[in-house]
Parts: sequence; C-alpha cells; structure tokens
Amino acid sequence: MNSAALDDVNKRMCALVSFCSDIDKKLEAQNKDVNDQIASLKTHINNQIASLKTDAIDYLDSAQQKNDNNFQKILQLLQNNGNNSESA
Repeated sequence: MNSAALDDVNKRMCALVSFCSDIDKKLEAQNKDVNDQIASLKTHINNQIASLKTDAIDYLDSAQQKNDNNFQKILQLLQNNGNNSESA
C-alpha cells in the first residue's frame, strides 16, 4: 500500500473511532437519564408504600378503637340486662 492509501485508511479509522466515541457518550448520557428516572420512581414508590402503610395502620387502629368501644357497650348492655333481671 502506498502512503496516500495508508493516510486515507488512517483518517477513516480516526473518523470511525470519533463516531463510536460520540455514540458512546450519547449512550452514557441516556443511561444516566434512565438511571435518574429509575431512582426517582423508586423514591416515589417507596414514599407511596410508606404512605399506604401509615394509612393501613391508622385504619386498623381506628377499627380496633371502634371494636373496643362496641365491646364495652355490649358489656354495659349485658350488665344492665343482668341488673334488670335481678330486679324483676
């Protein structure tokens, strides 16, 4: 091969390396964007899960309080019924 042909091949190889490098940089930037979006979604999902857990605990606490109140009312009614039976 002559010198001009080698220079042409060298220029083409340099252009190809530069092109590949540009693509690599673009892919790295896109990958970073995707990773940032994934991290943001994970944070959002974790916050939603924490909120749902809190809501569930609050709901269960409220239900337990209502259950306790109803149980106390039933006990009071039974005691009142027992007292009324003894009076009669």
